[in-house]
Amino acid sequence: MSSIPFLSASPSAAAGTVQSAASGDLRAVLFLGCIALFLLVFVFMLGALWHHRLGVLRQGGRPFHASALVELVWSLIPIAIVVAMAWPAVRVVWSRLVAQA
Repeated sequence: MSSIPFLSASPSAAAGTVQSAASGDLRAVLFLGCIALFLLVFVFMLGALWHHRLGVLRQGGRPFHASALVELVWSLIPIAIVVAMAWPAVRVVWSRLVAQA
């Protein structure tokens, strides 16, 4: 992961400690995860837009405007994304707090 220059260039990485290397790796993984998530959402939204436009052209299809399932999924997916991205950072902070105690 250190082959990405702007991800490994931090003042604490020069010290060469194990935790600085771990935080650099964590930063790289989170950055690459954000890019992968962006690409996944972008492709999904582009496909949904394409599918919706084809449905409008056919003047058919099932309406989804008042669907409780769509609203539930629309709310739960961002919550899961935030929790999944925050969990590694919480583990690093927690391990530093335990090490200081």
